[in-house]
Amino acid sequence: MPTLQSRRVLTSIALPLSMLLACNLTGALRRSPTLTTSTQPPVVAPTRPDTDTPAPIVPMTPTLSETPAASETPIETATWSLTRAPYGTPGTNPASPLEEQCNAAYFVGYVGSADGAVVGITETFKKTWDVRNIGTCTWTREYRLVFFGGEHMSGPNWVPFPQVVVPGDHMFISVTMIAPYEGGAHSSYWMLQAPDGSQFGVGEHGNKPLRGSIFVP
Repeated sequence: MPTLQSRRVLTSIALPLSMLLACNLTGALRRSPTLTTSTQPPVVAPTRPDTDTPAPIVPMTPTLSETPAASETPIETATWSLTRAPYGTPGTNPASPLEEQCNAAYFVGYVGSADGAVVGITETFKKTWDVRNIGTCTWTREYRLVFFGGEHMSGPNWVPFPQVVVPGDHMFISVTMIAPYEGGAHSSYWMLQAPDGSQFGVGEHGNKPLRGSIFVP
C-alpha cells in the first residue's frame, strides 16, 4: 500500500495536471466556431448560355411573290396587209398548163394599199404585188418588173426582182410612183421580164400585166 508520503506526492502532481487540462479545454471551446441549427441554402451562380453551341436551324418556308412575271417581249416581225385580188382581176386564175412552162407567175394579191386606193394629188405612193413562181425555172436577180403601159406616174422604167425565187416560192415586188395632178382613177401596168428579154405576165394564160390603180379625189 502506498504510504502517506507517496499519496501526497501524487496529489501534488495530479492537481496541477488537472488544472492545466481544464485551461486547455476552455481555450479550445472559445476558438471553435459557433454552431447554428439554421442552414442557409447554397448560393448558385447564374448560368449563361454556351456561346459555342450553334443556334438551332429553322427551315425557311419559301414565299411566293405576288408580282406577276414580266411578259415576254414579242419579237417584232414585218406585217403585211394582204388584199386578195377579186375574180376577173388581171393576174388571177392561172391555168394548170402554165405550171409546165419555164416562166409562169401567179398573182396572189396586193400588199399594203389595195387596188384603187385613195391617194392625194402629187402624193408619193408605193404599189406592192405578191407574186408566186409557178413555173419550172428559178427567178434570179436578173429578172425585172418593167413598165408595160397605162400611166407612168413618174415611176421607174423597171425594177429588179428583190430576191431569188425558186419554183413554188413567192416574192413581194414594189414600184414607187407619184400621183398626178388630175383627179379621178389612174392605172399603171407592169410585166415580168426574163434575162433574155422575154416578157410574161399573170392570169389564165400568163399574158396579163400586174395593175396598179389609184384614185385621186
